[in-house]
Amino acid sequence: MEPLSSNIKRNQLFIYLYGCAAVLHLLGRWLFTPETGFASPIFGLLTFGILWMLHTLQLNVRLIQILILACMNFYVFMLNFESLSAVTIIFFVIPVIASALYYDTFPNIILGLITFAEILLLAFVFDELAGRASIAYIHVSLFTFVASVLILTTIHSIYFSRIWSQLEQKNKTMEQALISKEGYLQLFFETAKDAIAVYDSDNRIIAINPAFEKLYGWTSEECIGEPLRLYPLENAELAEIRTRHVQEGGSYSLLETEDIKKDGTAFTLKSHCPPLLTKAAMWWRHPSFRVTSLTKKKRKN
Repeated sequence: MEPLSSNIKRNQLFIYLYGCAAVLHLLGRWLFTPETGFASPIFGLLTFGILWMLHTLQLNVRLIQILILACMNFYVFMLNFESLSAVTIIFFVIPVIASALYYDTFPNIILGLITFAEILLLAFVFDELAGRASIAYIHVSLFTFVASVLILTTIHSIYFSRIWSQLEQKNKTMEQALISKEGYLQLFFETAKDAIAVYDSDNRIIAINPAFEKLYGWTSEECIGEPLRLYPLENAELAEIRTRHVQEGGSYSLLETEDIKKDGTAFTLKSHCPPLLTKAAMWWRHPSFRVTSLTKKKRKN
């Protein structure tokens, strides 16, 4: 899965979890701690609606990611203002965990620094950590924190393990297909009856098949990396023109040429060359399409 696609899924998941947390917080406040404020869960519900709308409109994925983390963080900051005990400071960990699950280092570092600054403000400026609450409130807070972390990480793991499993299976299938195709092409290259030579953009040979060795007399060790001249000297200008034509995207099909072997024997054949779309071009030499028989004429290289 591409990073952009996976972050869209994470945005969707965290928005839904964020909304559920706000609803559960509001219900829990009403059932267990009615003496605490209600601003933070109301803020959570309102921002959930905004985040869901932005996600539905398919706005910038990175922007929505940052807004989700910012809303989570400010939600916890408001929660600590309304809390009865310093134990609620542990909820600052949840936005940090969510940030880490995006596998994006920069927002994680920034959020960590902001969280540290907020804790300092709560402790030494607003004196919000000095409050004392009942043991029952502390227990509920701890239980809620542990449950929140487990739910967040478990759902994320289940949700994305299924997606990554599908992706791995797809990659495995593609890899097997590629290996099969590569093996087939290599087998074709090695067993072809026609002589095949592969050239790079500098007109140097990078591969030849056994049929080429048999036809021209050069071995692979003698050819690889060399700008091998397979034509008579008097045809050099014409050969350069053909080379430039291929390098500029042209091609030849059953081109009649006069070539020479390693021992200087000249012969006429027909060749095929595809356009140079990559850094290599392939010449297919077809002795079976020779217009004339091999000429037993020696030429000097």
